[in-house]
Amino acid sequence: GRIVPLDSEDSLYFVKTACMTVYDIPDLLGGRGCLGSVVFSESFLTSQILVKEKDGTVTTETSFIVLTAAIPRFCSWLGED
Repeated sequence: GRIVPLDSEDSLYFVKTACMTVYDIPDLLGGRGCLGSVVFSESFLTSQILVKEKDGTVTTETSFIVLTAAIPRFCSWLGED
């Protein structure tokens, strides 16, 4: 994908992804070396509209829709070494 700053107007039109990866988690209790790695990721859209108030001022209403909200948080897939 392309890296676009979130404060850029162009970012409103893209699906955004936030991702965190932790590699080589040590087995502190069992002493068996490395347990593996963990990845957490969310994908979301930004919705933004301009609202004209009764006094004539224009404000921005912004909301976020998390596209990956329905995926269980403790879902795992076996990967290959």
